[in-house]
Amino acid sequence: MYQVSDVVISLAFGIGKIVEIAELQQNSGLFYLIEGIEEKFKTFVPVNSVSKFRKISSFEQMTSQLKLLKGTVELKEYKSRKERVLDFKDKSEPKNLEEMTNVIKELNSLNDRGSIENELFLKLKKNMAKEYSFVGNIKEREAFEIIQKELEVPES
Repeated sequence: MYQVSDVVISLAFGIGKIVEIAELQQNSGLFYLIEGIEEKFKTFVPVNSVSKFRKISSFEQMTSQLKLLKGTVELKEYKSRKERVLDFKDKSEPKNLEEMTNVIKELNSLNDRGSIENELFLKLKKNMAKEYSFVGNIKEREAFEIIQKELEVPES
């Protein structure tokens, strides 16, 4: 369970801070009230839906994962493109930074990404850039460019 004042990140809402844990109506269950840090928003997320966000990573965690973006990845075999797309959709809400790094690496290594995979790839890179810019205190665009550079495959 998260605590009040924890900073969290989600593909859906970006970076926010838990400001309250409350029951909205009697017997409705507990909800996190999350306020946006960079963008103005407030959202209630059921405590039992914690897979929709995660605690923000440290700068050290981010820099070590960025270095891993260059690494090779073993691609899973799929029976069809549809199965592959569904698998990536399932992995679209990474539970931690390592998972997100791996999904980005996998998507980057595909030569034949379809539109849904491209959209997910961009969304994950933007989310990683948002997190890196926040913890590294740099501009989001600069963070995105660093991620792009790490993903570039040197020509042989």
